[in-house]
Amino acid sequence: MRLGYIVFCILASTFYVSAQRVIGDDNTRTREITVLNDGWTFHRGEVIGDPSVADYDVSLWEIGTIDCSRKSECKETEWFRRGFDVDLTQNVVPGGRRIFFRFDGTVGDAQVFVNGHKIGCVAYDLDSWECEATDAINGDGRGNMIAVRIDDKSDSSRCDSGKRPLGNVSLVATNRVHVPFGGYNVSAACQGAQAEVCVRTEVCGVRNEELALVTSIMDSNTNQKVISSSAIELMDRTVEENGDTTVTVVQHLVIDNPRLWSPTNPSLYEAITDVYVWFRPKSKNPFGFSVAPKMLHSDVISIKFGIYENNKKDIKS
Repeated sequence: MRLGYIVFCILASTFYVSAQRVIGDDNTRTREITVLNDGWTFHRGEVIGDPSVADYDVSLWEIGTIDCSRKSECKETEWFRRGFDVDLTQNVVPGGRRIFFRFDGTVGDAQVFVNGHKIGCVAYDLDSWECEATDAINGDGRGNMIAVRIDDKSDSSRCDSGKRPLGNVSLVATNRVHVPFGGYNVSAACQGAQAEVCVRTEVCGVRNEELALVTSIMDSNTNQKVISSSAIELMDRTVEENGDTTVTVVQHLVIDNPRLWSPTNPSLYEAITDVYVWFRPKSKNPFGFSVAPKMLHSDVISIKFGIYENNKKDIKS
């Protein structure tokens, strides 16, 4: 019996809109993604002083979108700066918002600063990557400044003077309990008339709480739900009040009579996972009774994939 396997296609549609707010099925606010490709100032070459601080004089710098900055030559340094605000008040889960910056590749070694604090760095990397800025954000969430330094140390074989040194930049705001960048993976194997889908989800920011993950498989062509599965993760170990941890939940779902992907019939499925947190308030109401626990919708994430017949091993996202 021939085996069929899965190939995945992560759609980067969030990078082609100015802003995307991800809303849960109960209209709660889970995560917000805002693309920051415009409103930048940039400078080629070394500078005097520290351009990462908010009050640095950039009156002589160029102004435009990231796409306006094209490498004029190899082995040069470039600086990028942009102001931004974030809303820290819209928390579904107690514990504050988490703020991240996602970069769609950098042509050169990158260092990222927010309000003068270095929050991350990466060597020459054309893949997407992310760094957290939560601790560097101003207390009211307003008047922040991000600065990125790109040092191109490419040899002549990797040099391309026509490339953008900095790919698309997105600001991602999540709840404390959330799925991290790269923490959602799906794989599947098709045998006969069934395809078994394995969904592996990492959840960060978990304290002494109970998690509930609900995963649905949708047929992207018909927009109909194929199958749904849930998993409960009980945090039975003691976690410090402010000590966050990461848990991994694995779910297995079976699709009957799956439609296979082919160039002439590119059938796709979509896995959607909703993350819920059981929040148990410690306070009591004015009558002395304990407040009932709430099921809070903390995050939602999805990925599209296609199933096709092949003798190769599974390809994971």
